[in-house]
Amino acid sequence: MTNFLGAHPGGRSAILQQAGRDASTKFTLLHPPDAIGTLPPEYCVGPIDPETLPASNEREPSEDETRQAKAREDMPPVANMLLVQEFENWAERVLSTTAWAYYRSASDEEATFRDNREAWGRYFFRPRILRDMSHGSTATAFLGVPTSMPIFIAPAAMAKLGHPLGEVNLTKAAGTSGIVQAISANASCSLEELFGARLEGQPLVFQLYLNKDRSASSALIERVTQLGASAIILTVDVCWQSKRTLDVRGKLREMNDTHTHISPTAPVARAEEKSVSEVISGYQDSNLTWSDIGFVRKHTHLPIIIKGVQSVEDVQLCAEHGADGVIIVSQALAPNSRPGGILY
Repeated sequence: MTNFLGAHPGGRSAILQQAGRDASTKFTLLHPPDAIGTLPPEYCVGPIDPETLPASNEREPSEDETRQAKAREDMPPVANMLLVQEFENWAERVLSTTAWAYYRSASDEEATFRDNREAWGRYFFRPRILRDMSHGSTATAFLGVPTSMPIFIAPAAMAKLGHPLGEVNLTKAAGTSGIVQAISANASCSLEELFGARLEGQPLVFQLYLNKDRSASSALIERVTQLGASAIILTVDVCWQSKRTLDVRGKLREMNDTHTHISPTAPVARAEEKSVSEVISGYQDSNLTWSDIGFVRKHTHLPIIIKGVQSVEDVQLCAEHGADGVIIVSQALAPNSRPGGILY
């Protein structure tokens, strides 16, 4: 192995478990197609001799795959889903256990996840009647970016776990609906694929985690700027890698089902494989300071939105340090609990 084994953001075990096997399918689920091209040339050992690969064995569909296939046959057309909750109910049925565990997971005891849902029930509209509504519109704009309604697609990662086209589906849907898509830093499609899939003039914004290697971050910021992003969302509320509980439990259950042995003395970072959220994390710098807003500004002219603000005092400091907007998240939020928030 080259020294990339130790540099792999998902840890050594994610590679070692696939040693000697064709891991193409798994790679395309977890990484954009241009990921290999971003590695230094010295990391490439050379072409594979197909004769040296183990023969692939035909296998019966797993219980989970059989369940998925049956659910997809039973799933009603979109027009029959009348409530948002129905989409979530069917997602749980048709997605793989791994995909559902990642998408649905929240941090630790999931207190913030529950609070975010319950918060909507604590607010009520006071509608006024007999007003002329013939000229009403939900269209608005933020930071000069037009949108057909005051919502946006939050930067959720790993869309290929749910569909082969991944985040491209979200880009096309956002363009058709006239809303803004925020691209996750951990998208399973390449930036070029996503910017290439947008409609003419369609705005896209990019979510940025600052890398421990600042040169990698500066190159990414400049790349996104050149591609034509409308803004950059700098995520600052990941002070540590929190436990996405359902995601981690799902991986432990999968390992148990396949009879993978875990020594009781093994370190917390499991010896055999990590959950999806653990595999795509590890490269982020958790020691951020106010000067990092200036670092981003040095490499782009785009508006900078700070995601993860939880106090009035920090909103003021964001403004003083050159931020153009903030995304306020729940005050009970644990890192990585749920994507999104309210943009100001």
